[in-house]
Amino acid sequence: MAEEGMFRGLLLPLSLELTRNRRYTAVIISSLGFAVAHLANIANSSWSLVLLQMIVVFGNGLLWGSVYLKTDNLSLTILLHFLDDLPLFITNGSLKLTTPTSSQLMTALVMYLVMIGIIGVVTFLQVNGLHRRPTR
Repeated sequence: MAEEGMFRGLLLPLSLELTRNRRYTAVIISSLGFAVAHLANIANSSWSLVLLQMIVVFGNGLLWGSVYLKTDNLSLTILLHFLDDLPLFITNGSLKLTTPTSSQLMTALVMYLVMIGIIGVVTFLQVNGLHRRPTR
């Protein structure tokens, strides 16, 4: 709840003001803030796992930011965030991830960057509205 309140409830509206209502830019700013906040996990994980987590979290921030802008419903983003974190709650954090090899890291990095690209396009279209041109 605190992360959603901070990044979607506070930072996203503030970013809208700072960017003169450039919705996509505001979502990017709040998502970057959300990702950077997860840098604190470096205390318990390797830098490579934290980097991958930050990339995934940035993508989540894009999605949840666009949901918040479209619905103006912070409860919905809290629910989505909870469902995303549910496996961690169920396993009580007992899943131990090992440091990936170089090839695993590069494969995951490419996969996540492609995913972020797709999410970025979908977010851009959602935030700026999907307008179909009339057919002639």
